[in-house]
Amino acid sequence: MRHTSWHVTKLLRSIANRAGVTLPAGFTFHGLRKQFGSFVHQATGDLVATLRLLGHASPQVTAAIYLADDVAHLARQVGRFRVVSGMADEHTDQPWGGPRGQYL
Repeated sequence: MRHTSWHVTKLLRSIANRAGVTLPAGFTFHGLRKQFGSFVHQATGDLVATLRLLGHASPQVTAAIYLADDVAHLARQVGRFRVVSGMADEHTDQPWGGPRGQYL
């Protein structure tokens, strides 16, 4: 993979040079791809969409790369959940906000 990625980086540098664009030092195709994946995941919060767009074989690979690095995004996502007290099976016969399902 690295060998192929190196060739793609070299090709992108060549195209940029012909277009008169100077790429930053340390630019790699892999870095560009990772940045794209980060933008997709931050914009959508959808791990499956990110996985498919990047062509990863498993959600574990995508999660290990994009979830581990984006703590602020995870904090925002977790903040969207409402926490209720009690066990999950206690809520099956009670409406939300009933005596056993009080919001914390």
